[in-house]
Amino acid sequence: MEWQFDLTGPTGDYQLFHVGAGLTKLGTWNLDPCASSGLPPPGNPSGWVVGHAVDAGNDYPYEGLGVYENHDGTDPWNEWYGQCDSFAAWKIYENEAGTAAQHPPFRPDKGWAPSNASVSPVVGDATGSPAGNWGDAKDWGPAAQQAGFTVDDNPAPGAIAWWGASPDMPFGHLGFVTDVYPNGTIRIEQYNLRLNGQYSTLAMSTAGAWDTSFGDAPFYVPFPTGFIHIDQNNIPTPVTYPTSTSSYPANVWGPRSSAFSVTGSAYLGTDDGWYNRAGHGLIGQELWTNTNGSTADSTATWNPLLTASACYAISAYIPDNYANGVGTYTIHAADGTHQAVVNQNSYTNAWAPLGTYKTDITGSVGVTLTDQSPAGYYLAADAVMFTPHPVRTRAAHP
Repeated sequence: MEWQFDLTGPTGDYQLFHVGAGLTKLGTWNLDPCASSGLPPPGNPSGWVVGHAVDAGNDYPYEGLGVYENHDGTDPWNEWYGQCDSFAAWKIYENEAGTAAQHPPFRPDKGWAPSNASVSPVVGDATGSPAGNWGDAKDWGPAAQQAGFTVDDNPAPGAIAWWGASPDMPFGHLGFVTDVYPNGTIRIEQYNLRLNGQYSTLAMSTAGAWDTSFGDAPFYVPFPTGFIHIDQNNIPTPVTYPTSTSSYPANVWGPRSSAFSVTGSAYLGTDDGWYNRAGHGLIGQELWTNTNGSTADSTATWNPLLTASACYAISAYIPDNYANGVGTYTIHAADGTHQAVVNQNSYTNAWAPLGTYKTDITGSVGVTLTDQSPAGYYLAADAVMFTPHPVRTRAAHP
């Protein structure tokens, strides 16, 4: 016999005593409804290769052909122009050919093919089904493994990002990893993400990202299913952080985003007491302020609208500049106000865990950071990540 208890109410002590034959007192425990203990802080997983791909950039020979699913020709690897797998095949060719890679005299150059195109192992299935073809984008992971190439969970510059089939991507998708940053994010370039046969880039963490390219409605792109590694040895000196962009990964908010705001004294050259440090922070939008001693003058607030009565593991991203003070983050959760003290000097381009908290019935769980801290230091306000976390339940056995 088993009893399942839903213990999602207020934090407190729960007890189960003898209530009849066959059941005795089970025990007493204190329950955090969001099970925050023991959570590993998010960050750059081991196995990731930080750096920039030599062959990054939109040099696709067939740019402008095959737009909006118009199948008006195939590339040397039997992939339709303008498709994600055609662009991926081209990037694999550049990886394999190295300094011997050939490029057309102009773009688009319909019908052009490099004389050494066969150095690429890709066999497409645009026309017919040749033996050993790699199928649709969703099939590339297993096909590459069968061809003897490594497919794993670790992004590296020059790798092919591969998505299996999903309701939003029934044929899968492919992209080219241009950058892997030490802050737990990657940048991918691709064709045809929005089914228009055009080029775009997207930065994301393991939580995925929302794509808003071409002015289209936001489209959620999950983290790739895997990464296909085919001759990506030429990786130059790693970059340390991405250039400034306007988009955060999914479940992340920070400066210049809709769920972020600052208040404080409008000192010259500041946004309400906060200075901008362009090029630093998760997406190059860091704000920082001077510590102000025992009173608060400048405040940063993160207040996204999330799922009501749900648990989220919250982490603050600490940049590598103007972040050496001790900051107190105040979390306004369903069960009250909590504080998480973070010595920002202990983190460099890394996530500091603030704990796991439950949203209220409106979906709110706000986070604030003030400059109230011993004077003479700096505090940074950058990205905050809200990662969905299961509500805890307990099972009891007689």
